[in-house]
Amino acid sequence: MYGLTMVAVAVVFCVVWFYASSRGRLLGAEVDHATLSRTYRSYLLGPAVYGAAVVIALFAPFVSLCIYARARGVLAAARDGAAGLDGGTVYGCRHANALC
Repeated sequence: MYGLTMVAVAVVFCVVWFYASSRGRLLGAEVDHATLSRTYRSYLLGPAVYGAAVVIALFAPFVSLCIYARARGVLAAARDGAAGLDGGTVYGCRHANALC
C-alpha cells in the first residue's frame, strides 16, 4: 500500500509541475529551456522508481524496502542536479537543504 501511495504522489506531483511549467505559465523569465528540460526528465524518475519498487515488492519485499529507503535521497539529488540548485534561489523559491 505504501508503494502505491508513493506512485500516486509522484504522478500527481509530475502533473502539477507539468501544468505549472507548461508554456511558461508559472515560472520566472530567468528559467531557460535546457534547465526546464532537465527538470522534466528528473521528475519523471519518481513515478518510474516507485512503480518499479511496487513490482519488485511482489517478489522481493526487502529489496523493495531498500529502494524506498534510498529513493528519496536519490530522487532529490537528481532533481537538485537537474534544476542547478546550489543552495540559492531557483524559480523564485528557496531550496530547503535540511529536508534532503
